[in-house]
Amino acid sequence: MTESVVHIDGLALNGFTLDEGRRAAEAFEARLSELLNRYGLPEGVAAEDIGAIDLGSLPAEGKTPEGIGQALAAALFGRLWT
Repeated sequence: MTESVVHIDGLALNGFTLDEGRRAAEAFEARLSELLNRYGLPEGVAAEDIGAIDLGSLPAEGKTPEGIGQALAAALFGRLWT
């Protein structure tokens, strides 16, 4: 499997303190990296395509910043495979 580098320009998290936002973003990055390393990208999808995915407004499924970051990463990864 070829390793890809993914650049995400922004992740807007409303209602978080600076520290909570940082923790959520770190959890998002860690979970997305884990999923991509484990499963890779679907055939025909390039790393550059990820930046074009708009998750819109998603309900917060986690109760902590880390849980929310992980849930957002899982949602983004799920969109890649649909």
